[in-house]
Amino acid sequence: MKKTLIFILMLSSIVCCCLTSCNSENKSSTDTTVSTVHVPPLDFATFHFDSYNDFAEWLTKEDNIERDNIDFGIIYSECIRNVKKTPSLINIPYVGENTMELRDKPGFSGITFMTSELYGIPWIWYFGNIEGNEVIVKQALLPDSYLSVIKDKTAPEAIKAISPNAPNVDNVTSNYKQIIEKEITVSGEKISSVYYEVEDREQVFVEFVYNGTIIIITARTKDVLREIFMSGFSLKNI
Repeated sequence: MKKTLIFILMLSSIVCCCLTSCNSENKSSTDTTVSTVHVPPLDFATFHFDSYNDFAEWLTKEDNIERDNIDFGIIYSECIRNVKKTPSLINIPYVGENTMELRDKPGFSGITFMTSELYGIPWIWYFGNIEGNEVIVKQALLPDSYLSVIKDKTAPEAIKAISPNAPNVDNVTSNYKQIIEKEITVSGEKISSVYYEVEDREQVFVEFVYNGTIIIITARTKDVLREIFMSGFSLKNI
């Protein structure tokens, strides 16, 4: 199995930027937003995998929580422990009855796992190919403090609960042409999503809550994104 582990010592300014939403002034004003104060991680790492089996095998290992006294943070440790306890928290993208085809590009992995990324939490990125189009399916790993606040919320509500200042339907920043709420169908279920069109380049993505986590699907154009859902896209447990 090809695995590349890249350690990057994060500067305090970068950490603060990543976790601004978690420590914002809104966190104590209501019990519908994330209120747990998390200690920022000292280190950041990415792990790369060529197949779903390689990734699943790595997740079961006991030494991926702490490595050589490197501090990935308490959020990372909590998320990994949750996954070990409940493997069904990990969702795999499917097209029809088959797992989504991962990209086969020399020098690039099909799956990347990041110990801390958007919203200051771990993310899994699946780089895939659907109907000949390159897509990225991203899944967040959530600590318990996040799980409780996104439960039974629409996609805009869940995003605001986790990151009050993030781009949203009521906070369209200059980087986006539009941000709107849309109803999509995933695994036969109609759910709320936030649809983003990026300014100055052809890129769109949708963000939604599914199976107790946050999923983002990125595509080059809205036509490609439409094809993804028309092709029988679904998410199933690992």
